[in-house]
Amino acid sequence: MFTTEGVGSTFEGERFTVDHDLPSDTAYAESCASIGLVNWATRMLQAEGDSRYADELESVL
Repeated sequence: MFTTEGVGSTFEGERFTVDHDLPSDTAYAESCASIGLVNWATRMLQAEGDSRYADELESVL
């Protein structure tokens, strides 16, 4: 995850590539990626009750 809370490492296919690939010029760091992260973190928080997911939500929002 980027410090701007975008997720994904390439705009081609809006996907991840290899581990630790976080290019600043071609990153998939759009608001819709953040919305996807919020949805995922919400569901994980509801399922697991782990505060790490709440921290992720807070960070993205």
